[in-house]
Amino acid sequence: VRYLHHEASKFDIGVYFEPNGHGTVLFGSAFSRWLDSESSPPDCHTCKVLRGVKNLCNQLVGCAVADMLMVLAVLTTTTLSSWSSMYNDVSTKMTKVRVKDKSVIVCNGNE
Repeated sequence: VRYLHHEASKFDIGVYFEPNGHGTVLFGSAFSRWLDSESSPPDCHTCKVLRGVKNLCNQLVGCAVADMLMVLAVLTTTTLSSWSSMYNDVSTKMTKVRVKDKSVIVCNGNE
């Protein structure tokens, strides 16, 4: 989780989810300025939706209620079976490994 927010912030729109159900949507500053400016097409449906998402989500800490509302918004544009077919469950296992010297373990930004 330490690196997710930083990695997601590198994109115009970055999305990340944590194993505990948290996560958020981040809008890059340049993209956000463009989206709110008069340069973005006012009648563009996608731009309107993105403005709504940007106003709804908490980009700093995430919000489960906002995530749920965004899921509901997506479900109105597709069928449940179509959405279900996009998801592949990948099982995970969290465990604790004891090591004698913690300094031998080095994480990088994509882990």
